Amino acid sequence: MKTTALSVRGALRDLDIGAARDMNLGLASWALLSVFLWRHSEPQFLATVVVGVLVAIVAPFQVASPRVRKIVMTAGALLAAAAIALPHSSHVTLWNNVAVGLALAAIAFFGPPHGIVAPSAPAAAGDYEALGM
Repeated sequence: MKTTALSVRGALRDLDIGAARDMNLGLASWALLSVFLWRHSEPQFLATVVVGVLVAIVAPFQVASPRVRKIVMTAGALLAAAAIALPHSSHVTLWNNVAVGLALAAIAFFGPPHGIVAPSAPAAAGDYEALGM
């Protein structure tokens, strides 16, 4: 079976972006959990918490916004760069933050460019009466 660039692009367009969103939320949760599992230096602690909170806040909105993907990609790259540039208390902190940062950046960069939003059932006419519409 021969794969062409057009079929690969079509396959990427048809992927559900929910998996990427869930992976980003999982990585953000792990980053926030890791600061309490082992000792981080103060700069590493701050960088890890800021990136974890930022990604946890914006990742649910990744379905339709390329801007959110850029934010997540930048946050991941900054976490990896901060892990290398800032003083760290252990090699576990260094490699954990590099791995989490690169994973966040890779998911945002290589993930599906457009998500498929599952269609929802239309609301019944009487559902809007309580809203005054």
